[in-house]
Amino acid sequence: MEKPEPGTATRQAGPVRVTVSSDAGDHADVKNIGWKGRVSVAWVVREAVSRHLDARTPLFSRNNTDAGS
Repeated sequence: MEKPEPGTATRQAGPVRVTVSSDAGDHADVKNIGWKGRVSVAWVVREAVSRHLDARTPLFSRNNTDAGS
């Protein structure tokens, strides 16, 4: 099976593992946000990615399955 071109892959069911590298200062900030909100660093990163992607498609949310209302 061929790999799809970047940006053309369809959504898969279930989670996909991603590895991210950041500088120490950003990591400390994300860790602090998680600590204050009593959530994990992974949750903070998932939320940030989700918000970023939603902002790129402002007319219809990516997760909105009822776009007709």
